[in-house]
Amino acid sequence: MSKKEKIALSLGLVVLVLIFISSSMTYQQQNIQSDLQPFWPPFTRFLNSFSFVYAGEKHSLALDGYAGYLEFILRKLAHFASYFLMGAFFYYGLRRLIKHNFFPALIIWLAMTGLAAFDEYHQAITGGRTPSVHDVMLDSFGAVVGILLVGLIIFVVWRHHERKKLAEN
Repeated sequence: MSKKEKIALSLGLVVLVLIFISSSMTYQQQNIQSDLQPFWPPFTRFLNSFSFVYAGEKHSLALDGYAGYLEFILRKLAHFASYFLMGAFFYYGLRRLIKHNFFPALIIWLAMTGLAAFDEYHQAITGGRTPSVHDVMLDSFGAVVGILLVGLIIFVVWRHHERKKLAEN
């Protein structure tokens, strides 16, 4: 295992620990709405320009209020980003240990999806938190995007090196 792969696995474990710590906190401990007050003016116009439906509920600036809407968006971005990073780091770190083309990506994606489900269960037993299958799907999507991006980068770098070798011969 290379030094880069060990670093990637270490970073993946750091993200995993941060997720576990975050899931252990109640909603009140994580509430950042009051911290968002200074950021109101620049984002109001931007946030007012769109709304979306998540888990069957419509979210918008008018419905959630500025701080609630921005906090909701940041929380969902955190779901996606944390599993994106874990998928990318674990795939990079473990891909050579499993010697088949797409098998490492599949195994790691399934593990990340299982971890997302466990994380939502963990939230269910934490005060003031509610589990959501939609969050599991968002986490799983983040992981698969991270895995695919790393796979694409590795493929492009490999192809570049192969073409360079052919040009030298």
